[in-house]
Amino acid sequence: MSVVYYKIPFRFNEVMDGRELPVCDLITSVTENLELIIMTRFGEHRSNPTFGCEIRDLDFELIVSASLWEEKLRQSLV
Repeated sequence: MSVVYYKIPFRFNEVMDGRELPVCDLITSVTENLELIIMTRFGEHRSNPTFGCEIRDLDFELIVSASLWEEKLRQSLV
């Protein structure tokens, strides 16, 4: 049984038109999902408020310590 990985973002209009969703390999799927997590703020995803990370909030924060900023980002992604 082979595993199918779908490209993000989903194009639901293609499904509604009877077409297949575009697929990708595992590495592309992981990359796209990481990008989605990084670019989504906490609370932005209605059905899962814990999905995402706080990089957008950290992006506008004054950087007092680069290592502290990196640790906050790391904790957010974990």
